[in-house]
Amino acid sequence: MEVRFTVSLTREPKSVPLARRLCGLTLSALGCDADCVRDVKLAVTEACSNVIEHAHASERYELEFSVEGDLCSMRIIDAGTGFEPAANGHSPPPAAAENGRGLHLIGQLVDEATFDSAPERGTVVRMVKRLHMDAPLAKTTREVPGATPVGSTEG
Repeated sequence: MEVRFTVSLTREPKSVPLARRLCGLTLSALGCDADCVRDVKLAVTEACSNVIEHAHASERYELEFSVEGDLCSMRIIDAGTGFEPAANGHSPPPAAAENGRGLHLIGQLVDEATFDSAPERGTVVRMVKRLHMDAPLAKTTREVPGATPVGSTEG
C-alpha cells in the first residue's frame, strides 16, 4: 500500500505532537512494528521541534510524509532563516550539552537524513526509514462484534 500526505502546520509548540501522532498512527495502521513507529515519531518530533525553536522568520512549516513499500520518507520544510548543516551535523554533541542533540539523534533514528538549508531560503530536513512490519495491513483489520462483513449476504 502507498500512502502520501502533506500537512501545513503553524510554527507553534502544539503542532509538534500533532505531526508526531499523524505519522505514528499512519505507520501503526499499516502494520509497522513498534520500534520503527517509535523511531519515526521521535525523528519527526526532533525535526519539527527544531522548526519551532529556530525558524523564526517562518509562520508555517510543512510535513510531507509517504510510505512506498517498505520505505517511509519524511520532509520537514520551513522558510526560516536557515542554518549551516555542517556546523550542526551528525557528530555527537558533548555529553553535558543540553541543546544541539536533535540533528545527531535524527541521524541515529533513520536510515538516511539530509539537511538542506540556506539563509533566507529556509530548511528542508529529509529523512528515510526502512520499515519492518508486524503484520500485513489486511491482518490488522479488526472485526466489530455483531457487525456484518462487507459483501456478506447475512441478515
